[in-house]
Amino acid sequence: MENSAWGRCLSVLFSPKVTFEKIREQPVWWVPLVVLLVLSLASVYVVTDKMDLGELTRMQLEEADQGLTEEQIDQQAEFMGQHGTTIQIVTVLLFTVIGYPIVALLFFLGMRMVGGAPTFSQTFATMLYAFMPSIIVALLSIAIVMGVAELDADRVQQIQQQGGVLTSSAAMFADEDTHPAVAAVLANIDVFVIWILILMVIGFTTVARVKQGGATAVVLSLFGLWIVIRVGLAMLGAAFGGG
Repeated sequence: MENSAWGRCLSVLFSPKVTFEKIREQPVWWVPLVVLLVLSLASVYVVTDKMDLGELTRMQLEEADQGLTEEQIDQQAEFMGQHGTTIQIVTVLLFTVIGYPIVALLFFLGMRMVGGAPTFSQTFATMLYAFMPSIIVALLSIAIVMGVAELDADRVQQIQQQGGVLTSSAAMFADEDTHPAVAAVLANIDVFVIWILILMVIGFTTVARVKQGGATAVVLSLFGLWIVIRVGLAMLGAAFGGG
């Protein structure tokens, strides 16, 4: 299975060491990128199809109490109701085309700093294949959402606080009184996130030929940066939202 670029999307979950050795020899990055993109788009479509984005926007704006008139709230709610799904899809596309390469560049520079000499293609492929546990999350989330008739605004807010449809993080212990910054941290203490981090350490140790400690330091440093960004955005949202 690890001999084919498509098969590695599964073999990396069960035989990571052998799979990453193959990735080092044949760093095909577009296959996992396509897999992640397709499943991300499918998740967005299925979830937003079950949501009333207009009603969700209205509820959030009313709770934020930013001094908007009823007419302004109606306009924004109507806009999101009509174009919300498109905005979500465009966001996924932009992150895939721009975000993933930027993150890969940070890993590339990090591995160089700890003595590795991977090519950018090797780094990009390693990172993307390490994200493969997220396909399990996507598939399970799609199955869960397809089993419900509708996602009301309260349920959607709960999903946002938990960090996704599939509750596998410490965010399940948060309630409506939990500060958004704390909820953002809890959402990243997740079984699948930990799995991804472990795969990244194995992958970069194997592909970049660096010591495990060096790979771990780079992976955890960038993960810490991601949490800081998430917390910052959550605090910003709380400030503007009056939370």
